[in-house]
Amino acid sequence: MVTLIENWYLVHLYGDEQGVDLSEWWGRVLWGNVLMDASGNFEPGQFVCSSPVVKFIPPSVKTRSGLIYSLQGKGERVDLPFKFFHKLRSGVSPEKLLPYAKDYPAPP
Repeated sequence: MVTLIENWYLVHLYGDEQGVDLSEWWGRVLWGNVLMDASGNFEPGQFVCSSPVVKFIPPSVKTRSGLIYSLQGKGERVDLPFKFFHKLRSGVSPEKLLPYAKDYPAPP
């Protein structure tokens, strides 16, 4: 079953939970709003922050948990420190977190 996502971000996470060691890339997650979900797990308009992304071939994303998301419209790729992951999972959009990320430089 496929979940259709709009207003999406492919979020590349780096560093550790405390934001001290920023030298390593952690992985990627998808964050966005549900447009339609064939499985019935999500309601339209609900946000989703996925498990780690294992395959990104636009317009699709496959996650470690096996879910497949179809991406609607143009999304954004952003880099955020892993210490903000819990905020993403609670519904805070990557766009709102970006101003705080400037204090945590991403690795090369």
